[in-house]
Amino acid sequence: MKTVKTLVYLLLVCISAFASETTIPIRDEMSVGGPLLNVGHVTLSETVTDGQLRLSRLDEWSVKNVSQHPIVAFVEEMYTQYPDGRNEARVAQYDSFFDSKVLKPGDVLDYSRPAHVTITVVPKSYDDRSEASSTVRIRWVQFSDGTCVGETKFAEGLIKMREGILEALTHLSEVYEVHGPEEFLKELNKTYETPLVDGYIAHLRYFYKDEHHDARETLDRVRAHLEIGRQRSQFIAP
Repeated sequence: MKTVKTLVYLLLVCISAFASETTIPIRDEMSVGGPLLNVGHVTLSETVTDGQLRLSRLDEWSVKNVSQHPIVAFVEEMYTQYPDGRNEARVAQYDSFFDSKVLKPGDVLDYSRPAHVTITVVPKSYDDRSEASSTVRIRWVQFSDGTCVGETKFAEGLIKMREGILEALTHLSEVYEVHGPEEFLKELNKTYETPLVDGYIAHLRYFYKDEHHDARETLDRVRAHLEIGRQRSQFIAP
């Protein structure tokens, strides 16, 4: 009798808990002739317990410049379809507009992302399984000479960010020139309204605070980035 109860218990556990893992190769929509090559895979781990779906997703994704020209910026989108039919988009964006370093031919960037977990109620369509897939689409690429491929509408956020950064760098340089290092540092530590612009200025704060450089050295860094931005200003917005 005890053995029967044990078997029943194990059966109930199996019914209430279901686990699966799927590894999906990343498909590059423009696998031939494009300036970028996307390789890697997405690993999906699903566990269903007591009506809850626990989904873990791990992205292993690299992007290589396979063109003959240095790349200043690009925007790509990864579209992943889950086995239950749901879709998720992820954007990869690169921009070295204010940096002397660019993505040279043969260079590789890593866009891998650690596993992250979401827990939701099991959707009604969960049993209607479909084939999982992950596809990357190149939306926009800008080369170091200012020429572009793709649709500019996908780079609108990036272009606005450039304009905001150029304005912020110009302002910081002028504050130091007119008001000196103390006011310069006050402005440097202010939070900018646009998160992406503030994120860029944050690396200058880090340079000053965490790498222990003084105000003058930080100004030199600001002006170096500003000079590169001004040299490329003719193609800040294609």
